[in-house]
Amino acid sequence: ESVMEIVTSWMERGLEQGRQEGRQEGRQEGRQEGRQEGRQEGLEHERRLLVRQLRKRLGDLDSGVKELVDGLSAETLEELGEALFDFNVNADLNGWLQAHR
Repeated sequence: ESVMEIVTSWMERGLEQGRQEGRQEGRQEGRQEGRQEGRQEGLEHERRLLVRQLRKRLGDLDSGVKELVDGLSAETLEELGEALFDFNVNADLNGWLQAHR
């Protein structure tokens, strides 16, 4: 009977430790997924903003510009955000996009 109590106590501690480790891993994975989703949402917002700014600066954009902007990395989007002030016509934008593919 004493041996069973020790084994049962040991099993309960093991189960509790497993639950705690599982909760901790779940929280860590949740935080990581949240950060990743936040980054993606931020990039999507930045892309939409840049397209709106380009339209305001240049008027109607050539077809396919939005798709090209969608394919840019975060770093290149930042560069585009600075470069757009130098654009006067769609050809300026198209040349920049070709050079930064």
